[in-house]
Amino acid sequence: MAQIEQTQLTQIHNLRRAYATAKLRIAEIEIEKQGLFIQLSKVSEKIAEEEEAIKAQFGDDAVIDLKTGEVTNGNS
Repeated sequence: MAQIEQTQLTQIHNLRRAYATAKLRIAEIEIEKQGLFIQLSKVSEKIAEEEEAIKAQFGDDAVIDLKTGEVTNGNS
């Protein structure tokens, strides 16, 4: 019966292991990515809540300087 050389067999095993490791890493990254999307969505919701609170306090046309915190009327 014909047989491949031991070095060839070892090389195939190593390549398959590298392939499986890369696939697993991609899956881990996708899971992490989904977690980041959830985190991003939560932060976006908090931003919207803060913006609504500011509108309620200063009016819909309020403009806030994000460096100084100064609030001005958007129509000025």
